[in-house]
Amino acid sequence: MRLRALLGSAALLASPLSVVTLSTGAQATDVQTVPAEPVTCQDLPRVAGQMTCMSEVGAAVAPTSVRSLARAQLSPQSGASKVGSYTPADIAALYRLPADAGAGTTVAVIEAGSSPELETNLATYRSRFGLAACSKANGCLSELNQSGGSVLPAPVAGWDFEINMDVQAVSAACPACRILVVGAASAYMNDLNAAVQTAVDRGARYVSMSYGGAEWSHQAVDDRVFATNPGVVFTASTGDDGFAGGTSFPASSTHVVAAGGTHVEKVSGVWHQTAWDHAGSGCSAYDPMPTVQRAASVAVTACGLKRATGDLSALADPHTGMLVYAQHAWYNGGGTSLSAPLIAAMYALAGNHTDPFSVYYKTAWLTDITSGATAGCDGSSRCTAGPGWDGPTGLGTPDGLAALSLQTRASTPAPALATPPVPPSQAPTSPAVTSHRFARSGAMRVSGPARRGRSVRASYGTFRADSLLGTVLRPAVTISWYVDGRVVRGAHGRRLVVRRAWAGKRLSFRITAVAPGFLPSTYLSRRTAKVR
Repeated sequence: MRLRALLGSAALLASPLSVVTLSTGAQATDVQTVPAEPVTCQDLPRVAGQMTCMSEVGAAVAPTSVRSLARAQLSPQSGASKVGSYTPADIAALYRLPADAGAGTTVAVIEAGSSPELETNLATYRSRFGLAACSKANGCLSELNQSGGSVLPAPVAGWDFEINMDVQAVSAACPACRILVVGAASAYMNDLNAAVQTAVDRGARYVSMSYGGAEWSHQAVDDRVFATNPGVVFTASTGDDGFAGGTSFPASSTHVVAAGGTHVEKVSGVWHQTAWDHAGSGCSAYDPMPTVQRAASVAVTACGLKRATGDLSALADPHTGMLVYAQHAWYNGGGTSLSAPLIAAMYALAGNHTDPFSVYYKTAWLTDITSGATAGCDGSSRCTAGPGWDGPTGLGTPDGLAALSLQTRASTPAPALATPPVPPSQAPTSPAVTSHRFARSGAMRVSGPARRGRSVRASYGTFRADSLLGTVLRPAVTISWYVDGRVVRGAHGRRLVVRRAWAGKRLSFRITAVAPGFLPSTYLSRRTAKVR
């Protein structure tokens, strides 16, 4: 995990799961009481056939710091620096979004289960940042089950933080938008698709899906709900496991805008965006490349006749994430679960629900992300950011609403309907490429008592070939240990003896798995352990 310096009095930084306080002109200090980290889908074993939510929890943030950040957005400093803990004002500044658009427009977020404190959490979030109330009473917020009824489904493990982050992300990007939350009975695709259809039937023309799963040979069945509802913008997360995690559906659907992810920092008043190193991307094994995507020649080279993901990107790195209020505490939230509702809300601001893919002809009004690569990358544009289209960030991030609007004229001519060339990876003259990937299941955590003089162990689950149903593997695993985000030199064993000097700090680790015939894959422990 990377530790970044504090940049200016408004900057905020914490190693994962630590709580920091902030006061203007003062140095950040640790708070002793640390709230329990919300459990997300990333912490739970994946179940074959179920979709996984893509929310990520970064650093917890002390309420005093949130108050300082809320005050700071009222009188922003032009040359200020900041890393993470972004507010609605930051989101508006980053993407140059108008403050008065979207009134009366509904953005739907599709979830598994429900969050009992959703409305209360949203009220806390919006009031803290000076946004108008959005409640069921005033008609701004609505919750339905997958059949359109008012009896909400039971909470589903791992989804509570996801649901709250989705709703708050829409609020941040489009404060005037109405929000419809449709909860499916489970994370299985048939229930989620029923929820999608209900959202459309209730009039939502912008639908965000912060989840995904492995592609399968009959996914055309699941694709019908998107194909048979023209005039609706669907956005979906590309995944949080990097290139090594494989291509994610429904992001790989020809009818869905695939939302990739970025790492964002503000330095001396200037926004810097790079590809988030865990953003998903790739080529669909089943869905064809839509004609409009052929405007991006790099995508054609990367994936040939198949659908390439992603299309657009937005903030996703939880270490430079957006402030989220859930489970009675503030956190940095991220994952491509964040980028999907942000992008859906931006389409709503632009008022374009009929032709979302026209963005491929309007790249002059996007911020092209040209640096960064993702975990397990093979060096290709499928997982390395570069000029034009690339897998992790797609065409880039919105710079205002021009690229998303129907009113903007194309900046790129429509492509000829020619058969795409064979990608280099398939050409006879290309070198052979690695074709297999690791699929890892089980939580990554620091196991054992994190006490001075005792030892802890890196637990990282099980590796399988290509999918969670594949053959169990025993790859060579290299481990690096971190204390408050700083690497521990020479510590590469699975066990680590805890030193006295680490009291009050947090332990985490990174692993890289290698095996013949497989792409090397790197994973970070999302849970940390505080040394007692």
